[in-house]
Amino acid sequence: MNNKTIFKTIILVTILLFCKSFSLLASSTEDTSKKNDKWILLGITTVKGSLDRDEVKITGSKGMFTHLKIKVRNASLEMKKMVVYFGNGSTQDVWLKNRFSKGQESREIDLKGDKRLIKKVVFLYKKGNWSNKAPIVALIGQNKSSNNNPPKLVGKWKLLGITTVKGSVDRDEVRVTASKGMFTHLKIKVRNSSLEMKKMIVHFGDGSKQDVWLKNRFSKGQESRAIDLKGNKRIVKKVIFWYKKGSWSNKAPIVALIGK
Repeated sequence: MNNKTIFKTIILVTILLFCKSFSLLASSTEDTSKKNDKWILLGITTVKGSLDRDEVKITGSKGMFTHLKIKVRNASLEMKKMVVYFGNGSTQDVWLKNRFSKGQESREIDLKGDKRLIKKVVFLYKKGNWSNKAPIVALIGQNKSSNNNPPKLVGKWKLLGITTVKGSVDRDEVRVTASKGMFTHLKIKVRNSSLEMKKMIVHFGDGSKQDVWLKNRFSKGQESRAIDLKGNKRIVKKVIFWYKKGSWSNKAPIVALIGK
């Protein structure tokens, strides 16, 4: 092989390697751009023919979503509707009224608002009797926005909500949206008047809860100890306060919930 042939071979190999590298780079860029559009399995449930409803619970760690779909496996199923429960306590009814064949999936369901934290989805369908294999319903979600990360941990104390105590009842609640972030500690501050607080119940985004016994009389302006939340950083859905009924002739107590 002469020098001219060797030179041509080197040029050809270089061109081929360049094309291959460019192709891989383009593929990598495309994959990155589509990463946030990937459908994620949120949960599955096997249909019980004797009941007309089932649910899939979803933890906050799954992320936040803009769209949902359902896929039916094993057998056909007549689905009436699904109810989506969001982390902030709101719901969205999705009417399907469709008979899903084995292997069929639903249309792409657009969730109200921007990206949403989902607590659970309840399915309502027609009862049936499957002699062989019962239908399996898979729930999948997608986030078409630019960021599918769960809310970030808040480093400083942050006001989550306030409530004015009604003396005629012995409980109140503060609802917390997922956009407030994730927390490891809570505190309460009492303003305007003194208040005898019995306990508070913290409801988390994944459906679990934590009882915190206070049994304390808070003076005007007093705050509680820093309350350590179970687990690591948590999404707080709402906090329910239980206190002793009272009658305030001047100013009713105001309870502020803060977290970090």
